[in-house]
Amino acid sequence: MYLKNQRGAAPIIEIALIAVVLILAGTAIFNAIKHHDNTLAPAASPSPHLAKSPSPTPAATPSTSPTAVASDGPVVGSLNVTELGIKLPLTKSIKDLVYTYSPKTGADPAQLNFSTQTISTFDDGGVTCDPAHRPLGSYAVYTALQPDPGAADSQAGTLELSLNGYYIYYHHVQSACGNGPAEYNQLTAPINALLTAVQHAQSM
Repeated sequence: MYLKNQRGAAPIIEIALIAVVLILAGTAIFNAIKHHDNTLAPAASPSPHLAKSPSPTPAATPSTSPTAVASDGPVVGSLNVTELGIKLPLTKSIKDLVYTYSPKTGADPAQLNFSTQTISTFDDGGVTCDPAHRPLGSYAVYTALQPDPGAADSQAGTLELSLNGYYIYYHHVQSACGNGPAEYNQLTAPINALLTAVQHAQSM
């Protein structure tokens, strides 16, 4: 009887042992596969460090100094116009610039009259090209903006400078000063250089 029961229990024990072995084997295989996959997985890439965009460089501010704006070569000096409290940058064509100032008279505006020492030696039929004859153009001085700007003789002229409460209007020279083409041609550079200097005058 005992041997019969023992024989009946043997298959059950064998099945249980096989099941345990299969479970253990399956667990071992699963762990081995998981470990294998982990070793093959690529390492996580570090987050990229984005470079900061550089702050925009401010646009260069154009210089208004006489050195930067004069069109007749480098500035070699300055001329003080004491009546208006301004100074003009001098370049090679007007390095010996001279002026006279005529105050306002009745309806006529004040005038700045320019020449250079070189031009003043020109003889125009017995009349020298000194500042009083305005060989470099006419510069009228007002203390208010004019309602009639323009190049015509009946107009105030072209506004070239507003500084220290003064408004300077320009009329181009009406006739060349000097005697002959050689002297006339010498006026072009100083006329243009003076106009540039007036446009960029500064307070004294």
